[in-house]
Amino acid sequence: MTSHVHWKLALCTIFLLCVAASAASSDELPATVQYQQWFSEYASILETTLQIKRQANSNTTLYFNKELVKLLANATIEMRLIDNTTESTIVESSSIGLPCRQLVMEMFRIFRTIGQAELQGCAAYATQELRYWTTQRFFSYANILHREATELTHRVSLILEQYSKLTQMDNIRDTLSDEYYRFNSLNNSLQEVLNRELERFGPPDHPLRKALFDCLDTTVTYHQLDMEYVLSYVDSGCMNVIDQRSCASANFLVDYNGNFSELAREVEFELQQMRQFNGELIREFNRELLLEFGSMIPRMRQASQELEMYIQNRDDVEDECREYTVFLFELYRTFQEFDIQDCAYYAFADLQNDALYRFLPVERSYSKENYRSISQTVITLGRTNVLEPEEVRAELQEELEYFTVLRDSYRTLLEEELAKHGDDAYITINRFEDCRDEAFYWQDNDIEYIKSYLDENCYL
Repeated sequence: MTSHVHWKLALCTIFLLCVAASAASSDELPATVQYQQWFSEYASILETTLQIKRQANSNTTLYFNKELVKLLANATIEMRLIDNTTESTIVESSSIGLPCRQLVMEMFRIFRTIGQAELQGCAAYATQELRYWTTQRFFSYANILHREATELTHRVSLILEQYSKLTQMDNIRDTLSDEYYRFNSLNNSLQEVLNRELERFGPPDHPLRKALFDCLDTTVTYHQLDMEYVLSYVDSGCMNVIDQRSCASANFLVDYNGNFSELAREVEFELQQMRQFNGELIREFNRELLLEFGSMIPRMRQASQELEMYIQNRDDVEDECREYTVFLFELYRTFQEFDIQDCAYYAFADLQNDALYRFLPVERSYSKENYRSISQTVITLGRTNVLEPEEVRAELQEELEYFTVLRDSYRTLLEEELAKHGDDAYITINRFEDCRDEAFYWQDNDIEYIKSYLDENCYL
């Protein structure tokens, strides 16, 4: 299956490169095609810019997540050390009897459970807030700009559908120009917003970082006081026994966070390559279709102009007949404009479906899920018993396996989506050619009828 998909991708790429090479050989292109080139170049540059900023956003988010994980890991180690020290003091104390020891141990378990719940509350709060800072802030603006840039590749087709190509070319050029500058203004504004978003984790007093630090500091402080209260029931002093395994078990959090980060970085690189290739396919598809329009519209316009000159210059025709023939000519020309608009509308609908619904929904779904993997260590700490390292380790391993399998599944889906561009292009081009040929047929019939009607002097 995979080799078949790769074969279709290679064939599609070669086909589109040939189309681009043949198109580039034209000495003079229609205005619509020229604007399409500008729009495509703009979209291509913007896609590269977005890729760079997505990577920068991933890097700054990874760094911020590492800071949060370190805060949680340090707090976990401190609380484990406090618990280990307290428990060891109770067990090793020789100054208390069995009934007292049992009472103190029961108190110890109660306060340990309370501390665990408070630590989980801090992690859960960070997870909830992190979702806003990572998946909404930057990506909401980037997705708006990406959608606008994607629609830019078929904007010419949409404008062609709205105007008459035979009599309103000036309006089309003005609209294309306005559309270009409108998008340029939107892009500049959103780029400023994205630049500010890339700096959102920069302040040392970032609200999430500060809130988590304060929450953990308060939790550890109160936990220490609780354990001191428990030990107040023990007559002997504290024995500061450090369980080295606590430090070792906390270190695996950093290891797993690194594994999730590396996996997310590799997936993001693959997605960037696929986004770029998807954009190239869409742009070449639009260019090919607009070149077809570039040959269709001049042909119909020239035929219309020749018929108009024929009506004006035909000898031996009554004025009344000529005037009525002009009326017929304008009526049938309106029908011809409707034919062109129909072809443009169907082409636009196909291009829009191909650009927005062929690859992007799958890519965005995977991108969102992949981005969650960056914060998976924090998420796991927020919903497991952080004082039970084996439970935490088991969930982290399960999540890592899940994201690894997910990567292979989505890679296959995305490659299939890219290959389907070729199928869509074949269907759309054939449909357009049928529509164009039908428009040519009816225009030729209209011209023949009007000429014969005029030649017979309107049968007067």
